[in-house]
Amino acid sequence: MHRMLSANTTKIALIAAGCSAVTLSLAHVSQYWNIPQFNFLSSSPALDDRKVLGQYYHLLPSENSFNPARVKLMIDLEWRRSVVLVQPSTIFNLVIYLMEI
Repeated sequence: MHRMLSANTTKIALIAAGCSAVTLSLAHVSQYWNIPQFNFLSSSPALDDRKVLGQYYHLLPSENSFNPARVKLMIDLEWRRSVVLVQPSTIFNLVIYLMEI
């Protein structure tokens, strides 16, 4: 990637990877070259920080935007407990930490 970004060619934008972890790394790096990055697959809440990732644009809602619907469904079904299984990684755990009942 460094070779591609350092080459003396015009860059218009980057299309990010499909994996949130790779997308996050690429989003941090693309800021140094001031290149906009677009993504239509990654939905980790770690990608929501516009102060840090000002050139990154979601084309898919963040996982956080689904939390109100999840909570409403649990309330409507009168569930008292629920379990959410996630991959043990900081970028995925943010969804659970931000979901409050």
